[in-house]
Amino acid sequence: MTPQIHIRDNNRGFALISTISIMALLLILAMSMLSLSTITVRDESVRFAQSEAQDNARQALMLAIGQLQSQLGPDQRISITADQRSDPSGDGSVTNSALGNRHWTGVYNSWAASSDSRPAPEFRSWLISGDNSKTSLLSISETVLSVSESVELVGTGTLGLGVNDPVRVPTVDLMKDSEVIGRMAWWVGDQGVKAAINTESPSGEGTIGVTRNNLQSAPRNAAELASYEDATTSDVINPFVDLDADDPRLSRVISWQQSAHLVTDISSPRPLFHDLSAFSSGLMTNVRDGGFRKDLSMKMETYTTAPDLSDPENVLYTVKSDMTGNDEVGVNFMELWSYYHLYKELNYGGGLSYTTGGSVPSNAPYLQTKNTQEELNTDPWDRLKHPITINYQTVYSFEADPHPDEPGKYILWLNFDPVVTLWNPLDVAVDVSKHARWNYLYSFWMIPYDIKVSVKHSFSDIILNEFDMWLTLFCELKTFEVNL
Repeated sequence: MTPQIHIRDNNRGFALISTISIMALLLILAMSMLSLSTITVRDESVRFAQSEAQDNARQALMLAIGQLQSQLGPDQRISITADQRSDPSGDGSVTNSALGNRHWTGVYNSWAASSDSRPAPEFRSWLISGDNSKTSLLSISETVLSVSESVELVGTGTLGLGVNDPVRVPTVDLMKDSEVIGRMAWWVGDQGVKAAINTESPSGEGTIGVTRNNLQSAPRNAAELASYEDATTSDVINPFVDLDADDPRLSRVISWQQSAHLVTDISSPRPLFHDLSAFSSGLMTNVRDGGFRKDLSMKMETYTTAPDLSDPENVLYTVKSDMTGNDEVGVNFMELWSYYHLYKELNYGGGLSYTTGGSVPSNAPYLQTKNTQEELNTDPWDRLKHPITINYQTVYSFEADPHPDEPGKYILWLNFDPVVTLWNPLDVAVDVSKHARWNYLYSFWMIPYDIKVSVKHSFSDIILNEFDMWLTLFCELKTFEVNL
């Protein structure tokens, strides 16, 4: 009989444990795949929403550009900002446009070239999103937009918390199968009404070429003077107060956001978004006839002498007089030629003194009238070398002096003081010779009235009884010379 040998299996239960482990791993893998799938679906949903929003924004941008080209593309258009509209019953200092609408850009038709009189303003549209039947109404800027039908495009994210000057515009619904699936909006802001922050300072060289270039170029915008009142603290904030006009960083600023690098507090310039810009340019267009305005520089240079006023071709335009109905001559080439060549009359180093005190620097340019009457009569620039009278008035006052022969009595005088205000419209000093001062003779008339003076007062132990004193002033012409 053969004996049976039993071998004990030590691996009993291993298959069960392996199966359970694998199932656990599969469960973990399934949960991971489910989570990954959920994240992927969610990410795809976000990406789809973001892509849809970007597409809507791109479409809004295209519509805004199309509206801009349609309304302001032709040369015969005039643009305004809504805050220029004021209440007709007021003094014009307060706008009647609602908060949020004040920076809308509006478009008008310019005056037709054939117009002989001033036509009524013809409004076209506001450059914003919304129903065309509403955006073409001038008065819509006075309406406060509801939150449900509008969106804020410029707010605290752009302006910060310093000011409350947002931009809000109506929205346009996006429809699909008669269902609103989204909204879009746009606003066209006018950069031309902002001051360019990166304009360079004029050159200090005194050569004729540099002087002429400075006169023909745009003046520097003093950004260091720009300020605003903080809406929370009412403090006056001046972000660029320490900015040097010759700071080399100014010429490298190419966007408004980069202006933050010019200040210590990078958020402080934000409330000036509607006032300053990194770029501001324009075209010299003829808004009445269309096309570009004509540059007359070369024509002015071709004249070797002053243009002849008797030549009718030298008259640029004529206007119809309301009094006579005849055509009156407007600006002529003689006047333009004189102003254009005025820079050639500049002098330097005259050692002159200002009438208000101090002396003119030796390297500063100035204009000087001719020294003889004959030269004055033939100088085509003489009328451009004089200050302008902007105000003249008389001041009356009373003065009492003790009577020299009768103690306790007084002599009453009426003082007559003429006051004349002159203004130099040029950016250089003007030296007026004594022969040209006949232009500054002013005639004043004494007031043609009798003045009745009633006095009741006491002086120490002398009492003046009430009495009536009449001063009779003759209507006499007095002429005064103003010394320059």
